[in-house]
Amino acid sequence: QFLEVASQHRKLLELTVYNCDLAIRCTGLVEELVAEGCSAVKARYDKTNQELSELRLNVHKDHLEYFRMLYLTLGSLTYKKEKRLEEIDRSIRTTHIQLEFCIETFDPVAKKHSDQKKELYARRP
Repeated sequence: QFLEVASQHRKLLELTVYNCDLAIRCTGLVEELVAEGCSAVKARYDKTNQELSELRLNVHKDHLEYFRMLYLTLGSLTYKKEKRLEEIDRSIRTTHIQLEFCIETFDPVAKKHSDQKKELYARRP
């Protein structure tokens, strides 16, 4: 009877050792699975991050190109506005001289020059 109990106990201990070995093996497999999953997620993250960096760079290049175009257009418009103001100021001076001359000579066209001068002042911002 002692041998029988010892044999049963031995079988139980062997089963426990087998279960422990199996648990260690399963734990190793789960660890490997998790590690592969993490490395796949990291690889996907790195790839997505690289694609986003390239996309961000392209968007910045597009915005820079558009900004340059707008900036050059603004410069051109500012230049044209300044030239137009100079032209209006020149016309105002010319009209003023003509008006003074007409007033001094009692020319009936003086009213026309006066109206033209008012119109030029109105066009000037």
